[in-house]
Amino acid sequence: MTDLDELEDQLRRWCADHGHVITPDGCVCEKTAALLLGYRGPGALRMQYAEARSVVPVRRHVNGRRWYSLRDITNFLAGRAGRAERDWRA
Repeated sequence: MTDLDELEDQLRRWCADHGHVITPDGCVCEKTAALLLGYRGPGALRMQYAEARSVVPVRRHVNGRRWYSLRDITNFLAGRAGRAERDWRA
């Protein structure tokens, strides 16, 4: 198992432990994505999307809701390795 796979597995466990849904294709809602990325809420991701400067690409829109790939979130977090512990590890 690679480091990325291990990190993605940790994120999946955190989501399961805290009642966050992961779709069959591996996406999470904007609120969950924001929490995994260390934001206080989805407002930061919404603002980034509105300003076309999203740190993680939006994978799909369903009824006005944005969904983010867990693998994209994992890749982004892996690029920030060495920074402070993430809230999702608590």
